[in-house]
Amino acid sequence: MASILVINDDPVQLHLLASWLEKDYFAVNRFVCSEEAWRWLQEGNVPDVIVLDLHMPGISGWRFCELLHSFFGATQAVPPVLAVSATYTGIDAQDILKDLGASAFLALPTDSQRFRQQVRQLVESPPSPQRPQIWIVSANNSAIQGIHRIFVERGWRVVEWEAGKQVQVSVNLVDPDIILIDDPLPDTTSEEFGMWCKSQFPQAMCIVLGHESMAGRSLPEGMHVDAYLPKACDPFHIISLCEKGRWERAFSRVEHLLDIRTDDLRESEAQFRELFETLPDILVIYDHRGIVTHVNSLGAQQLGYRPTVLIGKAFSLIKPESADAESSPTPENSARGGRRWE
Repeated sequence: MASILVINDDPVQLHLLASWLEKDYFAVNRFVCSEEAWRWLQEGNVPDVIVLDLHMPGISGWRFCELLHSFFGATQAVPPVLAVSATYTGIDAQDILKDLGASAFLALPTDSQRFRQQVRQLVESPPSPQRPQIWIVSANNSAIQGIHRIFVERGWRVVEWEAGKQVQVSVNLVDPDIILIDDPLPDTTSEEFGMWCKSQFPQAMCIVLGHESMAGRSLPEGMHVDAYLPKACDPFHIISLCEKGRWERAFSRVEHLLDIRTDDLRESEAQFRELFETLPDILVIYDHRGIVTHVNSLGAQQLGYRPTVLIGKAFSLIKPESADAESSPTPENSARGGRRWE
């Protein structure tokens, strides 16, 4: 029986998703707290698939993906991850999740059939890990073989180029995650090629291997790259820098998505508030205790009060006692009946 780990801080969503999976006889381990789920994994439990909400307090789904690859990556394959979210949607979210190593993405709400089918597919045919891609542009093939070997051992796909122009005239290129430029190039300057790379592949991290004298200094003026390292730099430091750069790039895009989502919610809230205030009907919102929390301006006027007077009062004191409109007192009569607040 396949084991599924479901993590979602919304108890309703968690119960619904877990219940759907249990109908397919999966062994479901459910957690409303991502920290508790992480401790469960650290105890040696390895599920066949992880269903992970993205927007959670504590360890977010984005951060959880990063931790999974740090925890499992060195010793065993990372379990397939199905990311779900009612907050993040669209192509941008899917692209970022590819960077973070998630296997699939579903926007919530979704239907039972689609969700169960996606999980079954991940259980029955786990996808191959997506390999990040690095371009190494160098005229000195023998000098960069050590770097090439280490990247391959860490699961990267390495593409070698002998010159900058060779890259520029190529077509149907798969966007790289990292571009490593071994300075000097035989046909163009590293500065010019770096500028071209950043214009064509703005999401890629661009690193130049240059003279030892540049170590520890700021980037040369006009250098349109992300880092400048000495040629004698430890290859393990290079790959560590590259992997860190990929995560930072992904998380910066997450922050951008969250900013967009926050702006959308603020705009939606403003539109709702404007609609709420201008509707001609009497609209009253009260909490579980029956205490008024909001009332629209035009509705309050019809009741003969200012909104600030009604907020905080018991709803039972302002709603009609009878559902029969003909026998119910009018707002004016109610106001004259002694229950008037100043």
